[in-house]
Amino acid sequence: MILGDPNRRVLIINYFSLAAIQGANYLIPLLVLPYIVRIIGPAKFGLLMYAQTFVYYFTLIINYSFDYTATRDISLNRNEKEKISNIFSSVFLCKLILLGLATVIFSISILFVEQFEKNASVYWITYLINIGFVLFPSWYLQGIEKLSRTAFFNFFTKLLFAIIVIAALKEEDDFLIYTFSAAIAQIFVGLAAFIYCVSVYKIHLVWVSIRSLKKTFKSGLSVFLSNIIVSLYTTTNLIVLGFFASEEEYGHFSASLKIATVTHAMIVIPLGLTLFPYLARRINESKEKGLQTLNRYIKWVSIATLGMSAVIFLFAEQLILLLFGDSFLAGVLYLRVMAFMPFISGLNNLISVQGLLNLKMDKEYLFATLMTLLFSVILNITLVPHYKSLGTSVIQLACELLMVVVSSLFLFGIIDLNKWKSKIDRVWKSYNVKY
Repeated sequence: MILGDPNRRVLIINYFSLAAIQGANYLIPLLVLPYIVRIIGPAKFGLLMYAQTFVYYFTLIINYSFDYTATRDISLNRNEKEKISNIFSSVFLCKLILLGLATVIFSISILFVEQFEKNASVYWITYLINIGFVLFPSWYLQGIEKLSRTAFFNFFTKLLFAIIVIAALKEEDDFLIYTFSAAIAQIFVGLAAFIYCVSVYKIHLVWVSIRSLKKTFKSGLSVFLSNIIVSLYTTTNLIVLGFFASEEEYGHFSASLKIATVTHAMIVIPLGLTLFPYLARRINESKEKGLQTLNRYIKWVSIATLGMSAVIFLFAEQLILLLFGDSFLAGVLYLRVMAFMPFISGLNNLISVQGLLNLKMDKEYLFATLMTLLFSVILNITLVPHYKSLGTSVIQLACELLMVVVSSLFLFGIIDLNKWKSKIDRVWKSYNVKY
């Protein structure tokens, strides 16, 4: 029986705990949106979503690759208290350094880019959320597979955020309350989780040498670069769109994107985060058994997400009417194009992140993301200026699909990057000899 296996029991508990957290992070704000968008309208909603998209770049810098590399390190060293304290301290200090660097770059961007400068208050208030991401040691909780400890508290905080928004947001000019409340909620959760981890798990914050910091940054560099590239082929599509679409059209597109990705947020992300340390241990014990486990999850997640994608496609108009109202109906076409993103994104997470990274095929993961980035750049240049939101909808789906295809070629051994490299080296040597 599944529940008879202690490891699987922990996996199931962690999954539902993370599903609750993701419910707090995505479902509650989504349920609040019908109230919010009917007050602030598509244009202000588009502005807020664009600010969140831009700020996400800096969140990516601050989080570096710790959600994967630090999680992996914690999972493999969970019984060594001294080493755990060193990893925890090193990662926390690295995130503080990255926050400082990100803030400098963010300040320069706001000052010198007119599109950002004219709405500087919106961007700065949105940026505050990154303080919470520095504090929140999600990577540690993932590594020790104890995420259930923070699920209820996180849910309560997001619920409080929703209550405050509903109580305070009364007219269009109050639209900043939405993004400010989200930032305060994340900071509160981050601080509480940080105190909880340090006190309950007896973690000692220790002095970290420059050498140790360099090692921490270096060990996660490949994955960080991959994350940056993933962001460039996903989030940058949304940034580029902002230069061609009006705030109102951007609001229509953002509403559709939220519906298309909520299934991914509620199912795939919790499963991915809980499965990652579990698979790391399974693959460490036996590569064959680890891959068998991964294949089982690919099968079941694909069935679930495909069904949900079909529902989104068939009931796109009804979903937009229910959640956003008739002023957002222009986004129905965009939603139908992106309806199968939950299915493809689920495959992408399981094959590229769970598969390649747990097998320590970091270079193959980086190569796959580079190929997808190149594809994204070509599509952005050719589609977005002419088709705007429709073009971006196609790009979102197409890039996820390409990432799945390329990652699968590496994971299932159809293409061996090392053999490729060897052949290129031989050709290059022959070229040098001949000429």
